[in-house]
Amino acid sequence: MARDAFLLLMVLLLLLQGGLASAADGDALLTLKSSLDRSNRLPWRPDTAPALCSAWPGVRQCRRDGRVTKLVLEGLNLTGSLTAALLAPLGELRVLSLRSNALTGPIPDALPRALPNLKLLYLADNRLQGRVPATLALLHRATVIVLSGNRLTGEIPRSLAAVPRLTSLLLDRNLLTGAVPPLPQPTLRALNVSANRLSGEIPPALATGRFNASSFLPNAGLCGPPLGVRCPDAAGPAPVTAATAAFAPLPPPRARSRRRKSAAVVAGATVAGVVVLGVLAVAALMASRRGRSKQRVAGDVDKGGGGGGAQQQEEEEHPEAPPAARSRGPCSKGKPLHWTSCLKIAEDVAAGLLHLHQSGIVHGNLKPSNVLLGPDFESCLTDYGLVPTLLPTSNAAAELLQPGSSSLLYRGPEVRGGGGGGALFTAASDVYSFGVLLLELLTGRTPFQDLQCEDIPSWVRAVREEEREADNSSGGDSAGGAEEKLTALVAIAAACVASDPARRPATAEVLRMVREARAEAMSSSNSSDRSPARWSDAMLAAPPPRDHQPTDHSFTDRD
Repeated sequence: MARDAFLLLMVLLLLLQGGLASAADGDALLTLKSSLDRSNRLPWRPDTAPALCSAWPGVRQCRRDGRVTKLVLEGLNLTGSLTAALLAPLGELRVLSLRSNALTGPIPDALPRALPNLKLLYLADNRLQGRVPATLALLHRATVIVLSGNRLTGEIPRSLAAVPRLTSLLLDRNLLTGAVPPLPQPTLRALNVSANRLSGEIPPALATGRFNASSFLPNAGLCGPPLGVRCPDAAGPAPVTAATAAFAPLPPPRARSRRRKSAAVVAGATVAGVVVLGVLAVAALMASRRGRSKQRVAGDVDKGGGGGGAQQQEEEEHPEAPPAARSRGPCSKGKPLHWTSCLKIAEDVAAGLLHLHQSGIVHGNLKPSNVLLGPDFESCLTDYGLVPTLLPTSNAAAELLQPGSSSLLYRGPEVRGGGGGGALFTAASDVYSFGVLLLELLTGRTPFQDLQCEDIPSWVRAVREEEREADNSSGGDSAGGAEEKLTALVAIAAACVASDPARRPATAEVLRMVREARAEAMSSSNSSDRSPARWSDAMLAAPPPRDHQPTDHSFTDRD
């Protein structure tokens, strides 16, 4: 008799515990509804909570004790942000599908702690932002992770390789950058990272035939099998696509032999072949006119003993044209450039450089004459992929001091050796060139030697104070306000010209920092500010074509 009573008591306790657990899940689901279902699409009510496993739409499966294990809420226009606090009370979930809604905000880092038993996660086609949490690797029981069609940024976490049972990973149609991580799981059968901004070589573990090109394309920067796109470090000419050609709509002026061609093919020798950039007849005509104008001005300067007469003549013919150079040399100065133009040029050049790198192309020859400026200072890159063969290492240092070899000043120390043992041109060497360009924008002078990062701010400050004093002594405008707006670029330039390539920021990081600097400067802008930054000899202005037709110019053509 006592035994029967004990068994009855145990049954009653189990039923009571199951009822409490079901009630707890019911309360958690009602809280979830109040936070995300603002359009009241879910007909969940407290009075039907005891029967939620059968009466509530979306609750697809429960355990015997009433705990919810499968929740599918798709296409219900759910809004708001997912938080670990909302999901933690539903800790027995095995399947969670919230696809095709309007959820925003980041995926919570604490999601694995909130749902430790989760096996299938579907969050596709929402508006989720932020990074893919590296903590998803803690979902040791997960087999399917679907995050397609969101606005996720950053890199794909390498920690996902530690999810032992993963069979499907779908991250397509996001804004992910960086490389595809190696995912060695033998269980992985479905992978899709297409329609992102990924770059680099596809890991061999993913290029063995399990996945075809549709798993990776489009991603302009990816290369290697199974795409059939050769990676840039392999032998062969650098690829040139129509998309990247948009960054070089007009070639800069070149040798006299090109000026009279009705159709010009701008080509350059790389270490492995010849890259044909394009055929532009109109570009050749514009280059010819600019070249003749430059030659005429240079001849007048030589004959005029300082160029005063030539400058006066050009200013009379072109009253809006910037003044020609009064002196030649590394410290030449031109017309002051407003700080807004400095920041815009820096952002445009960084954006163009990132596009090239994401397309698997190294510029290799970034300098002022290879940046074209439009009427509103919109900037385009040209002559990319023409990686030159440099002088032997023994002569490289001496050539840095030669007037005709100023291009070497824009190249990282690791690539100046060329055929005599210098390293290959890389994205890091392009970042170094960009840093030197920034220094020239800030000071109007090209550094004579490699500066240590800690020396750059004091050097820039000294040069700009000298120029400001010169402006004040001649009645020029004060540049105090512009100094603060351009300070951030000094730090960016110092990071870019680090002697160790590994310490330079990635191109995407450079663009992010420049955009932040420009946004901050514009938010506190004052229309009376005027930057004392000046163009150096490489950026001195030449008169525009005499017919005043609109055209693009390089740094050497506009101030």
